[in-house]
Amino acid sequence: MFFLRSMVLEICSYLMAVLPLLLVWYLLPAHRGHSDKFRFGILIFTGYLCGVAAVVGLPTLRDGLQFDAAITLIPFHHFFANTLQFLLNIVMFLPLGVLLPLLWKRFSSWKKTAGFGFLFSLLIEISQLFCFRITDLNDLLMNTLGAVLGWCIWKKWGRSCGERGCSPWGLVAMVWAGALLWQGFLSSFLWDLFY
Repeated sequence: MFFLRSMVLEICSYLMAVLPLLLVWYLLPAHRGHSDKFRFGILIFTGYLCGVAAVVGLPTLRDGLQFDAAITLIPFHHFFANTLQFLLNIVMFLPLGVLLPLLWKRFSSWKKTAGFGFLFSLLIEISQLFCFRITDLNDLLMNTLGAVLGWCIWKKWGRSCGERGCSPWGLVAMVWAGALLWQGFLSSFLWDLFY
């Protein structure tokens, strides 16, 4: 129960860190013409990104940025000992594979979705070099596989409601900026408030 409450608290701190940036994003003239359905999808996508950030851990100014080269480059190293970890990495990126083509028509190709999943996972792994986490090639492989499997789910049952004029990378940048600048302070505040 404690783990669940702590994860909810961390996700909330990321959402609070990103909210001001997201409001500015919504007010930009280029984003005013979007449909309510698309705006709601962007909100869901941003919430998903905040959830991923809370699970993987991102560097923050509060904690300081120190390089820590804990890197695993051996594919499928300890696969049978860490099978659950491999599966969880796949499951974590399933929503990404569904949301990308659902919100942006240009991701209706599995290759573009796989490419985004790979680059997004690579960004996570590089970020973890600066927050005392392990950078693991297996995470990169399983996350990419999860994005492709999510795309397969979308292909089977979904359709695109995508619009032009924005990029998922802009939303990723907002979450990373919010995490770096404010999330650590907000997390400490929330922990002091509730524990």
